[in-house]
Amino acid sequence: MNTEQAVKKRGWAKNAAIIFLIVMLVLTFFSNTIMNRALPEVAAQFASPGTITARIRGMGTVSANDSFEVILNQTRTVSEVNVRLGNEVAVGDVLFTLTGAGSEELEEARDALDALVRAYERMVINASLNGDYERELRTIRIARETLEEAQAALAGMPYSPEALAAAQVALGAARAARHLAETRVDTAELAEEAALAARNRARDLRNDAREVRDEAQATVTAREAAVAAARAALDALTGANTGPIDIQIANKQAEIASVQNERDAAWIFYGANYTEFARLAQATLDPTSTLDPLVWASQNPVQMAAYALMVEAYDDTSPLLLAYEEITRLDNRLNTLAAELSDLQQQRQGLLGTNSTEYNRLLTALRNAESALATARTALRTAEDALAPLETALTNAERTLTAATAELTNAERAFTEAGRAVSAAEDELETQEGYQAAWQAANNNIRTLQNTLEDLIFDLSEEQKRDGVQNAITALDMRDQRNQINRKREEIRRLEEDETGSTIVSTVSGIVRQINISPGQTTTSGMPLAVIEVVDRGFSLSFPVTLEQSRRVSIGDTAEVNRGWWATGDIHARLMSIRNDPQNPATSRILDFDISGEVESGEQLNITIGQRSEQFEVIVPNSAIRSDTNGDFVLVILSRSSPLGNRYIATRADVIVLSSDDTHTAVTGGLSSWDFVVTTSTRPIEPGMQIRLVDNP
Repeated sequence: MNTEQAVKKRGWAKNAAIIFLIVMLVLTFFSNTIMNRALPEVAAQFASPGTITARIRGMGTVSANDSFEVILNQTRTVSEVNVRLGNEVAVGDVLFTLTGAGSEELEEARDALDALVRAYERMVINASLNGDYERELRTIRIARETLEEAQAALAGMPYSPEALAAAQVALGAARAARHLAETRVDTAELAEEAALAARNRARDLRNDAREVRDEAQATVTAREAAVAAARAALDALTGANTGPIDIQIANKQAEIASVQNERDAAWIFYGANYTEFARLAQATLDPTSTLDPLVWASQNPVQMAAYALMVEAYDDTSPLLLAYEEITRLDNRLNTLAAELSDLQQQRQGLLGTNSTEYNRLLTALRNAESALATARTALRTAEDALAPLETALTNAERTLTAATAELTNAERAFTEAGRAVSAAEDELETQEGYQAAWQAANNNIRTLQNTLEDLIFDLSEEQKRDGVQNAITALDMRDQRNQINRKREEIRRLEEDETGSTIVSTVSGIVRQINISPGQTTTSGMPLAVIEVVDRGFSLSFPVTLEQSRRVSIGDTAEVNRGWWATGDIHARLMSIRNDPQNPATSRILDFDISGEVESGEQLNITIGQRSEQFEVIVPNSAIRSDTNGDFVLVILSRSSPLGNRYIATRADVIVLSSDDTHTAVTGGLSSWDFVVTTSTRPIEPGMQIRLVDNP
C-alpha cells in the first residue's frame, strides 16, 4: 500500500509540472496579444503636404431691398382692411375699404367755399343799397335758386361710389368664376376623352381575351367529345358494367365544374388582392426571383403559407390575407376533387381490364385524349384567369367614363350659370356707370351754375366799384373776400384731383409687411396705412468677417445657403460688396450678399462662402487636432522594438493652426510631413500612453 501511494504522489507532481510548463509557454507566446487587448485602440493617418480651401461661415437676417408706403392725404374712416400681414398683393388689388363717398377735407372745403360766396353775396347786396341794382340782384337770385335746385337734384340721384365699386368687384369675381368654370370644362373634356380612350382599350383587350377564352372552351368541348368517344370504344370492347362508376365520375366532374365556377367568381373579386399578396410574399421571401408573382406562388405553396402565417400574426383581417385564404381554399378543393376523379377513373380502368392488343390501343387513345383534354382545360383556366382582371378593368374604366361624363355635364352647367352671372354683373355695372355719368354731369352743371353765380356777383361788385357806390374800406373787404374764394376754389380743385373713391388699391406688387390701421379708425393726412415689401427689387443679407477673411473672397463669388433641414426651396446668394464695419473699421469688414429664390424678409440664413485655395507643407485631419490649456497639439505615434514585438507610444507634438476647412487643418510647429498622428481612439489617451493600432493585435 505504501508503494502505491508513493507512485500516485510522483504522478501527481509530474502532472502539475507539465501543466505549469504549458501555462508558461502560453503566457510567453501570447503575452503580446494578451497585453494588447487591454490597450486603447486608435486609428491614425500620416501628416502630408496638401491644399486647404478654408470657408467663411456667417448668419444674417434677410431684408428687402425696397419697400413702399401706402399713404392717404385725406381724412377718411376705414370700414374694412382687405389684406393681412404676409399677403402677396399685385397692382390693383384692394387694400382698404373706406366709408363714405368723399374725404372730410373736401366736404369741409366745399362748405367753406359756399359760406365765402354767401358772405360775399351779402357784402354785395349791402353795398347795393346805395344804388339801383334791382335787375342785377334779381338775376343773382334766379341764379342762386337754379343752383339750389341743381344741388337738390344731385342729392336725390341714386349714384353711390360704394355701389359702383361693389359692381366692379362683382363683375371681376363673376368673370374669374366663369374662367374657372371654363377651365373646369376643359379639364373635364380632357378627362372624358382619356376615360373614353381607356374604356375602348379595356374593351378591346377584354374582347380579345374573350375570343381566346371561347377558342379554349371550344377546344375543351371537342376534346371532351374525343375522350367520351375513346371511352365508349374501350367500354364496347370490354363489355364491362361501368354504369355506376360512370355516374360517380360524372358527378365528380360536375362538382369540379361547380367549384371551378366558384373559383372564377372568387378570382374576379379577390384576384387583384391575391396578386398583390403573391408579389409581397415573393419580395419578402425570395427577393432575387424574376418570375411572375402568380407563377412564383404556384411553384412555392409552402412559402406562400409561411408568409400567410406572418401576415396573420400581424393582422388577421388584412384584405390581402383574406384573398389568399379564399383563392387557396378553392385551389386546394379543386386539387382534392381532381385527385378523387383520378382515383375513380383508375377504378373504372380496373373494371375494364387489359386482355388484348386492341384494348391496349384503345386505352392508349383514351389516355392521349384525356391528356389533351387536361391540356385544353389548363389553357381554358389560363384564358379565364387572364379574362377576369380584364373584365374588372373594363368595369372600372366604364365607371371612370361615367364619372367623367357626369363631371363634364356638371362643369358645363356651372359654366352656363357663370355666364349668366357675368351677364347680370355686366348689366349691374352698366347701370351703376350710368348713374355715375349722370351724377358727374349734374356735378359739372352745379359747378357751372356756381361759377355763373359767382361771376354775376363779381360783375355786380365791379359795377358798384365803377359807380363809386362802395367806399374804399368796403372795396378792400370785398377784394379780400374774393381772393379767399379763389384760394378755396384752388384748394377744392387740388382735393378733387387727390380724391380717393371707396377703396385704396395697391400701386405696386409685393408682400404686406406692416398694417398700421384697423377698421373703424380714421386716417390722418400723410399717415402710412401699410408698408408693402417690393419683392421684385430683391433681398439682401450681411454679416461681419475679419479683415484677413475679407481678403480671400471677391465680389461676385457665389455662396452656399443653409436654412435648416426642415425648409424647402432653392436660395442663391452672391457677394455684392465688401465694406468697412462701422463698429470696428480697423479689423473687421461687412460682406453684403444679394439673395434670390424662395425667401422672405426676416428669415435667418446660414451663409458659407469658400476662400481661395492655399498650399501648406503639413496638413492633418481635423479629428487629429487636440487642445488643452497649453494650446493646440497632436499625438504622434512612435514605434519601439521589444523581444515580444513592436510597441506603440503616443507622444505629444505642439502645433500652431494655420488654416482649416471642413476635413483638414494646416499646422506648423513640432510636426513634419509623414508623421503618423492619432485621429480617433476607443478610450481617452494621454501623451506617453502605450496604444495599439486598429487591426493590429
